[in-house]
Amino acid sequence: MKKNISFKKALSLVLKEINVLDTERLYCLFALRRVLAEDAIANEPIPFCDISSRDGFALRSEDAKKASPGDPVRLKISGTIYAGDKSRYVCTKAAVFSIMTGAPLPEAADAVVPLEDVEYSNGAIKLNKPVGKGQYIRKKGSEARAGKIIIKKGKTIRPIEVGMLAALGYKQVKVFKNPAVNILSTGNELVDAGEKVDKYSVRDSNSYSLAAQALECGARPSLLGITSDDPGRTIRAIRKGLKGDVLILSGGVSRGKKDIILKMLLRMRADIKFWWVKIKPGRPFAFALLKQKPIFCVPGTPATSFVVFEKFIRPAILKMMGYKNPARHKIMAEVAEKISVDKGRRHFLRVKIAGQGSKIRAYLSGRQVPVLLKSLAACDGLLTVPEDRGKISAGEKYPVEILD
Repeated sequence: MKKNISFKKALSLVLKEINVLDTERLYCLFALRRVLAEDAIANEPIPFCDISSRDGFALRSEDAKKASPGDPVRLKISGTIYAGDKSRYVCTKAAVFSIMTGAPLPEAADAVVPLEDVEYSNGAIKLNKPVGKGQYIRKKGSEARAGKIIIKKGKTIRPIEVGMLAALGYKQVKVFKNPAVNILSTGNELVDAGEKVDKYSVRDSNSYSLAAQALECGARPSLLGITSDDPGRTIRAIRKGLKGDVLILSGGVSRGKKDIILKMLLRMRADIKFWWVKIKPGRPFAFALLKQKPIFCVPGTPATSFVVFEKFIRPAILKMMGYKNPARHKIMAEVAEKISVDKGRRHFLRVKIAGQGSKIRAYLSGRQVPVLLKSLAACDGLLTVPEDRGKISAGEKYPVEILD
């Protein structure tokens, strides 16, 4: 077991042990925000033939090349072609077809002139200028050529990819599975959110915030409830938690007499990779493997568990789901006030953001006490202060991860 290690080393150890999950096939609509586990290939060209991109008239451009305001060209309308029309039409000399958006071009036609650009009456149109070859035509295969990879494996599926998959004929698609995340809170003092509290008890908020964070990642969280500081009950609860893909244990991981989580994991022959990380908040954080399942042991203080999830568990879950770049959006912000921190530990400060462009400023969202939820609820992001800094002057710039 490694002890008192750096943030960078701890995150590296976590991600080294995390593997991408197996795949499953989903109806493409339900694959939203999942990661594609196969290349999406066009089995036929899109569009399947040359089609009109405007309501207008399909014609041969050579028939209009001499058109001018002083000597307009008059062309006879041979018929009308609608989108989905399966009839075969041929555009002959000095003739045009009325055509609707999305309709297939008649044979020999090489241009479309929009309705608003012509005069038409008595079964004919009059053109006052030449028509450019190929104008207002979506060429066969212009969006996708047959056999071409259109969406590559590893792409996160957004609404636009859902539409593209449907256009390619993928009613179902192969994606990486999302992990089942089991969450267990420990501590004799805890009661559930719906129960009454007294001076001896505290409502369990960690389970809910951790579950919400897991859900936001796209995982499938399950609340296993609260277990007391009893060794036998704790071991039974951990065994139950191992039925998922990830187990998060909240509380009981520090150095107090009732902090028995690490002892129980050792008794169960877990491989504890590290304990105690040079960060704030979150120093008494541990990571272990048991039956090849990752176990994250987070401190019981609300702000701490939230930050530990953001910095360690979120990247692990997203890696399991096939994400290549799990980092949140970052901005550079000026620190609005002088701040003192403990040198030698990486700090994640809860901040509010104000301003825009090059004038973005970061303000502490409240007291940076691990047990307080208020400063967490008021923050817009986490400002990272590296280990080699102890004092920060107003005006210095630091990266802020936006919690959107």
